[in-house]
Parts: sequence; C-alpha cells; structure tokens
Amino acid sequence: MYPHEYEEAKQNGFNLGHLEITDENYFGGKKAICHARERQTCDNGYKPLDCKSYPLFPVTGEEELEIGFIKGKKCPLLVEDLGEHARYVKQKWQALMQLQPLVGFWLSNVNLVGYEKIKLKAETPSAEFSSM
Repeated sequence: MYPHEYEEAKQNGFNLGHLEITDENYFGGKKAICHARERQTCDNGYKPLDCKSYPLFPVTGEEELEIGFIKGKKCPLLVEDLGEHARYVKQKWQALMQLQPLVGFWLSNVNLVGYEKIKLKAETPSAEFSSM
C-alpha cells in the first residue's frame, strides 16, 4: 500500500480486517496480504489502489510524473485490451503523485514478482500496448 493509504482508509472508516500487514514501513508504505474471501469486493472492505490497478502496476520514468506499466504475468488479458484501464490507472497514480511526493519514491522502490514490462506504443486516447 502506498504511503499513508492504510491510515487514510482507516481514518475514513473503511474495513481493513481482510488485510494482513507484513511490513509496517516498506519505503514509507506498507506491505499487505489480502485474506478476503471475495477478492472482487474485498469482502466489502477497502480495496487498495494497487489492487484496483491490477493487472497493471505503474513504474516511474525519468520525468517526475512520467508513468509506464508492468503487467501481471498470470493475467490472461492481452495488453492490447487494457488501454482504457491503463488510462484510468495512469490518471489515478499521477494525481496521487502530485498530492503526495513520497508516492513517487515508493513506486520507484517497490519490488513486484510475477510482472513483465509493457510499452505504450503511442500516447493517444486509443493508445495500444505491447509486451517488451
């Protein structure tokens, strides 16, 4: 979970009982394991932004708010079918990075297993993606 996400969710009254925190300070954020029986709804609890972003996860570029993606290898969806979701994910993470600069640092240090790099072919509303 990105820096302050857990605390904000708790402060806003969300149910966090399905999340087991395994690292309290992971580059300013938290590592968590989800134990929800219904993962789509998180047992009607809080769904972290990285879960909402799946199968994509943002990676920061050389420019401060430049975002690319890595994709979960287990996800059967084709990269070409993720364009709309990618735009949503990019917008959410960019807005968050503008509000909380520590999020960019966190993103650049998160280590995810089972993901592969993907590349945006063109920066247009109908952008296509390709595996790298």
